[in-house]
Amino acid sequence: MSRDLAKQDVQAFWGSLYDSLYDDVDGGLTREQMLAGIDDLEDMFRMRDYMTVR
Repeated sequence: MSRDLAKQDVQAFWGSLYDSLYDDVDGGLTREQMLAGIDDLEDMFRMRDYMTVR
């Protein structure tokens, strides 16, 4: 099996697993909800003084 084919197989496996676990949650997310969640995450990082937002 070539390296590229193995990489594609691994990506397909994890993608399928993710979809089976989270599709019911992610399927209903809107762009606005996703952006609001990212803003909330940034606020949490700032509150906890994480280096990612310094």
